[in-house]
Order: sequence, then C-alpha cells, then structure tokens
Amino acid sequence: MFKSALYAASLSLAAIAFSSSQANGLFEDLEYPDNRNRLERAEELSFDIKSLTSQLANDKVQIERKLQTANSVVIHAYSSCAQDPHIDLSQLYIGHDWTTEVIDALEPLVIFPLATIAINKASISYLISEGRIGEAAFARLAGLPPWFRVGQVAGGIATVIGGMAITDAVTGAIHRDKLRHIIHEQIQPRIELKRAAMINAAILESLDAIIISFNALTASNALNKQQLDTAVSSIVEAQRQRIDTIVAFDDKRVKQILHQIDVSKHSWTNEDYYFENEDENEINI
Repeated sequence: MFKSALYAASLSLAAIAFSSSQANGLFEDLEYPDNRNRLERAEELSFDIKSLTSQLANDKVQIERKLQTANSVVIHAYSSCAQDPHIDLSQLYIGHDWTTEVIDALEPLVIFPLATIAINKASISYLISEGRIGEAAFARLAGLPPWFRVGQVAGGIATVIGGMAITDAVTGAIHRDKLRHIIHEQIQPRIELKRAAMINAAILESLDAIIISFNALTASNALNKQQLDTAVSSIVEAQRQRIDTIVAFDDKRVKQILHQIDVSKHSWTNEDYYFENEDENEINI
C-alpha cells in the first residue's frame, strides 16, 4: 500500500517551478491513454476537497452565529414567563481554537463525539481560510495527504506530478502509478469532509428549528416555567435525534451520495477504489 510519508518525501522543489502547461504534456501517452482521465479525476477530487473546505469554513461562522441567536431566544422565552429566570450558560470548547458560550440545554446538539469531529473540521477549515494556520498544519489536522494545498491553483496536480517526473524516468507507467496514488489519497478525505459537511448542515437546520420554535413559544405567552422546561427538553431531544440520523451515516452511505454526485458530473471514477480491490476497476454501489 502506498505510504503518504514516502510520497511526500519524493516531492522536490522542482515541482514549484514546473508549470501546469508543461506538466499537462506529460500525460499524452498512446500506451496509457487513461492517464489523461486519471489526471482529470485527481484534479476533480482536489477541487471537491477545496470546495468542501470552503463550505466547512462557512459552517463555522454560521454555527457560531446561530448558537448565539438560539441562546438569545431561549433566554427571552424564559424571561417572558419568569421574573428572575435562572439560565445556565457554559463556555464550551467545541472545535480547534473555538470556544463559545452555550446554554446548557443546547449542549447536546454540539457536544457528542461525531458532531464534535464535524465541528472541529469546520473550525480548522475556518482557520486556514483566515490564514491563521499553515497549509501543512491544515493537511495534518484535516487528514489530508501531506502534499495537498488548499491554495494550490488549478492544474496543481499536474504540476506536482511534473515536478516528481524530473527525478524519475519519464514513462506512462510511472505517471499511471503516481496518479493512481494521488487519486487514492484523496478518496477518504473527501468522504470525511463530506460527512462533516452533512452533520454541520443538520446542526444548522436544527438550530434554525429551535430558534423558530422558541420565537413561537414566546409570542404565544402561554407557558409557565415548568412547561417551558418540558418544551425545551422535548425540542432539543427531537433535534438531537434528527442530527443522529446523519451522524449514523457510515462510509458506504456517504460513498453512495458522492457517487451520485460523480454520476451527475459524468466523472471518470474507474480507479477510485483501485487499491481496495485491484480485481475490480470500479466500485459497485
């Protein structure tokens, strides 16, 4: 099995100076015509990962904002039915370099293992988008291959391969093998980032539902504190169960969702799972 560390070690400074237009010409090989497809797939996966990273960075901002709004509407609901409502808030560490104030009743929405993992990916994506951590640190924290660069321009995969080829015998077989490894190294990170984005989307929708529900309760002015306590527990539990349905998605389910996206784009996926089952060219989903 290909090792990321060995792959990263093989990169040279020559890759930086090697232009994508030069690298593209390396993949015109009559003996290995699918090298062009492999290159396009590697670039497509890279683009998907960058898009998911951007989405996750935005998730961080939206979750922070909606948590604070949810805090406010719950406090307002209690204030409307009690002269001196006692509302407990905690400073919670919910992601990498991310601490926020959350009403105790809302903690179950964001503090459980897989939700924490998803929120943490949003947090580190936000940090790289703000330039507060470097590319190498982000790749390590996000589970990306060491060579991956979010800020890499289009054609970056070809440039990386081209730079490596300067020190290797330039053959179609070598390009095929390197491209297979590059494709393979991006498959699982895309799955993990997609799952994180789906969990965060569920959290955001649940926070929206809570905000709407408590605004309605406040407007009705029909509940006493005890009834409101019961309503809080019921609403939060219902939303927690909703999030759980997404959290329960395993790799196979997320692969199915990504596969549908790939089909809609007419993507070349023949070797996405080459190293998982070398006897089959394409995963059966």
